[in-house]
Amino acid sequence: MTAAEAIQLLEEFRTGKIARAKVLHAFQAAPMADLGFAQVDTHRALRRGFPEVIFGAGKTPEQVVKHHWDAFSHRDLEAVLSDYAEDAVFIAPNQTVQGKAALRQMFAKYFSAATPLTSLPSFDVKITADGDVGYEHWVSNAGRPGALEGIDAFVVRHGKILFHTVVGVHPVEAQK
Repeated sequence: MTAAEAIQLLEEFRTGKIARAKVLHAFQAAPMADLGFAQVDTHRALRRGFPEVIFGAGKTPEQVVKHHWDAFSHRDLEAVLSDYAEDAVFIAPNQTVQGKAALRQMFAKYFSAATPLTSLPSFDVKITADGDVGYEHWVSNAGRPGALEGIDAFVVRHGKILFHTVVGVHPVEAQK
């Protein structure tokens, strides 16, 4: 949770939009994420004003993509950006961005689409890698109408994402 999300959550409680139990649950969420190769303090930004930074040199592409996914799923903008090289390129279906300033703007816009309790889509994800390329195989809103599945690919060198693209996105066919 970021400081801005905490403030928004408290403001929603103050105005009666959400119950005390939801606020307590949000603040009691585990502040650590176990990535298998590292323990990430997901509440550091809230306590210190700056997120935990993961030293990337020596990390495998699978480890970098796993950290990226964890940061993305926690809507931790600074941690997401820490995975990218300064001149990284992201190619999405409707836009191409290059550099951390453009990445910051793109991810901030995506994350701002939801408040702490009105969530972004839920995702099921599997992370794999082959050489310098890491993959996120994901399904959003699995089992619900409008579910999508897709693959993101990442070229990772020296522990940083140089290139990220959405390889494909398509509707999930309903189970019969």
